[in-house]
Amino acid sequence: MDATMDDTNIMRISLMRHGKPAPHPSAWIRGHELDEWIQSFDQGGIDDAMVIPAEVQRLASTMGWVIASDLPRATQSAARLAEVRLVRGIVSDPNLREARLMHSFRTSLRAPASVWLTVARLAWWLDVTASPEPIAAARMRARRVTDKLISLALKHHSVLVIGHGIFNTLIAHRLRKLGWYGPLVPPSRYWSVATYKAPYSKPR
Repeated sequence: MDATMDDTNIMRISLMRHGKPAPHPSAWIRGHELDEWIQSFDQGGIDDAMVIPAEVQRLASTMGWVIASDLPRATQSAARLAEVRLVRGIVSDPNLREARLMHSFRTSLRAPASVWLTVARLAWWLDVTASPEPIAAARMRARRVTDKLISLALKHHSVLVIGHGIFNTLIAHRLRKLGWYGPLVPPSRYWSVATYKAPYSKPR
């Protein structure tokens, strides 16, 4: 490959975390109420007051295909990009949803919802608790999704994925395992993007 080739000519997949969620009650909840809190959170959209970063706007305007999780905070992020005419067609896919953590803790102990969520995420990553989607199952889903994204990249040259923190990380790990190069872990900030480039484009 010509070393002087413009970077936009390289086949790439960009993983973006959705925009900042709209304010959601973060009151103290009991451990067994976590699933109810997560379900409520999943129905919420994004904070309309948050401005799309300039670098995200530039990137989005160059993408050949945009696909988003079907959860509101992802579809609304995609819609925000469409409103400012940075992207054209947008496809939603439930397979891009966030990994499903444990339903709840078997306790009536009260703590901030954010604390229960942090503990649930850690337990899920360590695979030490029952979950509707254990980490092995989520990795299998990430493999299927990654295959689809690569097929889309072959067809459209570049793909922007609007998804979620944990599941984007699983896709990133799979892309790197297949030889794509990019960050080991996507950044966790809202509207943050990590771009992965096809193996043949890696500098020698």
